[in-house]
Amino acid sequence: MLTRWAIYVHQLKDLVENVIVSDSDQARMQIDQGFSRWREWATDLRSSNRTVFLIGNGASASMASHYAADLAKNAHLGARRYSASLDGRAGGLADWAGEGPQGEES
Repeated sequence: MLTRWAIYVHQLKDLVENVIVSDSDQARMQIDQGFSRWREWATDLRSSNRTVFLIGNGASASMASHYAADLAKNAHLGARRYSASLDGRAGGLADWAGEGPQGEES
């Protein structure tokens, strides 16, 4: 009988192995090709001083805030997030303060 941890690891492995990556036309591609496109896109954004806008509501607002902080700190991209909360600044500060350099937990 598998332990709860072993079941969790197995499920996580299945999820990662079955990630579907597609372009804006929904054409599927290999995961390595998807990451290469993301890297090219991010490099172009950074070199042209463009900004990524992320929008979320509820839990998605937390994800948008966290991802914007990661893009700003680790990829050095201009990133802005918008949420439906009355005061969305607290989430952004928590995301920024919750990690050390290069995304390491502090």
